[in-house]
Amino acid sequence: YAEDPATGFLPSVGRLEHFDLGDSGRIETGVAEGDTISPFYDPMIAKLVASGDGRDEAIGALAAMLDEVEVWPVRTNAAFLLNAVLDEEFGEGRIDTGFIPRKLDALLPDGEVDETIWRAAAVIALADEEEQPLAGFRLNAPPRPSVVLGFG
Repeated sequence: YAEDPATGFLPSVGRLEHFDLGDSGRIETGVAEGDTISPFYDPMIAKLVASGDGRDEAIGALAAMLDEVEVWPVRTNAAFLLNAVLDEEFGEGRIDTGFIPRKLDALLPDGEVDETIWRAAAVIALADEEEQPLAGFRLNAPPRPSVVLGFG
């Protein structure tokens, strides 16, 4: 879902600048990179379906799928769901309607964005700039070249 668990699961809207759900399991989606998530419709962007010979194997497959989800800048509940499926109570099938309220703090993803996410976002932004260059754009002065520093 295009929703932010940290804000009470409010929908997250905007353009899907980066949208990669990986390539394992079954993925059912009606959106693609470049599409816009609107506030006027259900925020579901995809269903990830995993299977296995038993519960543990299916949970492992689903966890691997959730771990591959890369969506930016729209927020999703993928990390929340990953934490949920890896929870011991979930793994043992001991869940009920109170599971999320009871475990909410543990299920919410860490608010800190991993350095690799920032790097991927920078690559996307630079690629977009190549398509629509604004390097050196200034309203009241002549253009000046921009400098891009590498990271690695």
